[in-house]
Amino acid sequence: MRSLLAPLKNSTFRSIFFGSQLSSLGWLMQTVALSWLMATVSTLLLDPSPPLQEKVNVVLPA
Repeated sequence: MRSLLAPLKNSTFRSIFFGSQLSSLGWLMQTVALSWLMATVSTLLLDPSPPLQEKVNVVLPA
């Protein structure tokens, strides 16, 4: 029976494998950040207390 980690001995495979894992982690982080931003913006825009310009400055500082 061959080892499960045997393909990682090949440097090309190892580079592509870990690069794809890092890319997947970046995609996950971007998706979570975008979801958080959309939830924050939608919550601020539904709150009727401060004017819209103040809400935008809180979320997107100049």
